[in-house]
Amino acid sequence: MSNASSSESRWSRELLRVLGEQQAIVNELVTLGERQSGLIASADTEGLLALLAERQRLIERFTAAQQDMGVVTDGLAPNVAVADDERGRIQELIADISRQLAAVMTQDEADQAKLEKARVAAREAVNTVDTARLARQAYRQGQAVNNRFADRKG
Repeated sequence: MSNASSSESRWSRELLRVLGEQQAIVNELVTLGERQSGLIASADTEGLLALLAERQRLIERFTAAQQDMGVVTDGLAPNVAVADDERGRIQELIADISRQLAAVMTQDEADQAKLEKARVAAREAVNTVDTARLARQAYRQGQAVNNRFADRKG
Protein backbone atom coordinates (compact mmCIF):
# COMPACT_ATOMS: atom_id res chain seq x y z
CA MET A 1 0.00 0.00 0.00
CA SER A 2 1.46 3.37 -0.97
CA ASN A 3 1.72 6.31 1.38
CA ALA A 4 -1.08 8.10 -0.50
CA SER A 5 -3.52 5.20 -0.27
CA SER A 6 -2.54 4.58 3.36
CA SER A 7 -3.21 8.23 4.11
CA GLU A 8 -6.54 8.10 2.27
CA SER A 9 -7.51 4.97 4.20
CA ARG A 10 -6.66 6.66 7.52
CA TRP A 11 -8.64 9.69 6.40
CA SER A 12 -11.72 7.66 5.52
CA ARG A 13 -11.53 5.69 8.80
CA GLU A 14 -11.29 8.94 10.75
CA LEU A 15 -14.17 10.44 8.77
CA LEU A 16 -16.26 7.33 9.42
CA ARG A 17 -15.43 7.59 13.13
CA VAL A 18 -16.55 11.25 13.29
CA LEU A 19 -19.71 10.54 11.28
CA GLY A 20 -20.49 7.56 13.53
CA GLU A 21 -20.12 9.80 16.57
CA GLN A 22 -22.44 12.39 15.03
CA GLN A 23 -24.97 9.71 14.15
CA ALA A 24 -24.99 8.45 17.74
CA ILE A 25 -25.49 11.99 19.05
CA VAL A 26 -28.35 12.65 16.62
CA ASN A 27 -29.99 9.36 17.61
CA GLU A 28 -29.86 10.53 21.25
CA LEU A 29 -31.40 13.86 20.19
CA VAL A 30 -34.25 12.00 18.49
CA THR A 31 -34.88 9.99 21.68
CA LEU A 32 -34.84 13.18 23.76
CA GLY A 33 -37.26 14.78 21.29
CA GLU A 34 -39.73 11.97 21.88
CA ARG A 35 -39.38 12.39 25.66
CA GLN A 36 -39.67 16.15 25.27
CA SER A 37 -43.08 15.84 23.64
CA GLY A 38 -44.33 13.73 26.53
CA LEU A 39 -43.00 16.17 29.11
CA ILE A 40 -44.72 19.06 27.33
CA ALA A 41 -47.99 17.12 27.12
CA SER A 42 -47.85 16.35 30.85
CA ALA A 43 -46.76 19.92 31.73
CA ASP A 44 -43.70 18.56 33.56
CA THR A 45 -41.67 21.77 33.73
CA GLU A 46 -38.89 20.37 35.92
CA GLY A 47 -38.46 17.33 33.68
CA LEU A 48 -38.48 19.51 30.59
CA LEU A 49 -35.79 21.79 32.00
CA ALA A 50 -33.59 18.79 32.85
CA LEU A 51 -34.12 17.36 29.38
CA LEU A 52 -33.23 20.68 27.74
CA ALA A 53 -29.97 20.80 29.73
CA GLU A 54 -29.14 17.27 28.58
CA ARG A 55 -30.01 18.24 25.03
CA GLN A 56 -27.71 21.27 25.21
CA ARG A 57 -24.82 18.98 26.21
CA LEU A 58 -25.55 16.79 23.18
CA ILE A 59 -25.60 19.80 20.88
CA GLU A 60 -22.24 20.89 22.27
CA ARG A 61 -20.86 17.39 21.57
CA PHE A 62 -22.28 17.52 18.04
CA THR A 63 -20.65 20.92 17.48
CA ALA A 64 -17.32 19.54 18.71
CA ALA A 65 -17.69 16.62 16.28
CA GLN A 66 -18.36 19.15 13.50
CA GLN A 67 -15.07 20.84 14.38
CA ASP A 68 -13.37 17.42 14.25
CA MET A 69 -14.92 16.99 10.82
CA GLY A 70 -13.33 20.26 9.74
CA VAL A 71 -9.93 19.06 10.94
CA VAL A 72 -10.34 15.73 9.12
CA THR A 73 -11.43 17.31 5.85
CA ASP A 74 -9.20 20.40 5.98
CA GLY A 75 -6.84 20.51 3.03
CA LEU A 76 -8.29 17.33 1.57
CA ALA A 77 -7.85 17.02 -2.16
CA PRO A 78 -11.22 16.99 -3.92
CA ASN A 79 -10.27 13.91 -5.94
CA VAL A 80 -9.18 11.74 -3.00
CA ALA A 81 -9.71 8.07 -3.69
CA VAL A 82 -11.94 6.22 -1.24
CA ALA A 83 -12.84 2.56 -1.43
CA ASP A 84 -16.36 2.01 -2.74
CA ASP A 85 -17.55 0.33 0.46
CA GLU A 86 -16.21 3.22 2.57
CA ARG A 87 -17.70 5.78 0.18
CA GLY A 88 -21.07 4.05 0.45
CA ARG A 89 -20.88 3.99 4.24
CA ILE A 90 -19.90 7.67 4.36
CA GLN A 91 -22.84 8.59 2.13
CA GLU A 92 -25.16 6.42 4.20
CA LEU A 93 -24.07 8.07 7.45
CA ILE A 94 -24.41 11.57 6.04
CA ALA A 95 -27.89 10.80 4.69
CA ASP A 96 -28.98 9.27 8.02
CA ILE A 97 -27.64 12.21 10.02
CA SER A 98 -29.49 14.61 7.70
CA ARG A 99 -32.76 12.66 8.02
CA GLN A 100 -32.47 12.46 11.80
CA LEU A 101 -31.68 16.17 12.14
CA ALA A 102 -34.69 16.99 9.96
CA ALA A 103 -36.86 14.80 12.23
CA VAL A 104 -35.52 16.57 15.33
CA MET A 105 -36.25 19.98 13.80
CA THR A 106 -39.77 18.92 12.77
CA GLN A 107 -40.43 17.62 16.30
CA ASP A 108 -39.08 20.86 17.77
CA GLU A 109 -41.45 22.91 15.62
CA ALA A 110 -44.41 20.81 16.75
CA ASP A 111 -43.31 21.06 20.39
CA GLN A 112 -42.84 24.81 20.07
CA ALA A 113 -46.42 25.11 18.79
CA LYS A 114 -47.65 23.06 21.78
CA LEU A 115 -45.73 25.27 24.19
CA GLU A 116 -47.13 28.41 22.57
CA LYS A 117 -50.65 26.99 22.86
CA ALA A 118 -50.03 26.19 26.54
CA ARG A 119 -48.65 29.69 27.11
CA VAL A 120 -51.78 31.25 25.58
CA ALA A 121 -54.02 28.98 27.69
CA ALA A 122 -52.09 29.94 30.84
CA ARG A 123 -52.42 33.63 30.00
CA GLU A 124 -56.16 33.21 29.48
CA ALA A 125 -56.46 31.38 32.81
CA VAL A 126 -54.59 34.18 34.59
CA ASN A 127 -56.83 36.76 32.91
CA THR A 128 -59.92 34.81 34.01
CA VAL A 129 -58.67 34.70 37.60
CA ASP A 130 -57.93 38.44 37.47
CA THR A 131 -61.39 39.15 36.09
CA ALA A 132 -63.03 37.04 38.80
CA ARG A 133 -60.94 38.73 41.49
CA LEU A 134 -61.89 42.17 40.19
CA ALA A 135 -65.56 41.19 40.03
CA ARG A 136 -65.50 39.93 43.63
CA GLN A 137 -63.72 43.08 44.71
CA ALA A 138 -66.32 45.26 42.97
CA TYR A 139 -69.14 43.24 44.49
CA ARG A 140 -67.69 43.58 47.97
CA GLN A 141 -67.29 47.31 47.53
CA GLY A 142 -70.88 47.50 46.39
CA GLN A 143 -72.07 45.88 49.61
CA ALA A 144 -70.73 48.74 51.67
CA VAL A 145 -73.14 51.18 50.03
CA ASN A 146 -76.01 52.19 52.29
CA ASN A 147 -79.06 50.79 50.62
CA ARG A 148 -82.29 51.90 52.22
CA PHE A 149 -84.04 48.76 51.01
CA ALA A 150 -81.51 46.34 52.46
CA ASP A 151 -82.20 44.56 55.71
CA ARG A 152 -79.68 44.35 58.54
CA LYS A 153 -77.79 41.57 56.79
CA GLY A 154 -77.26 43.71 53.68
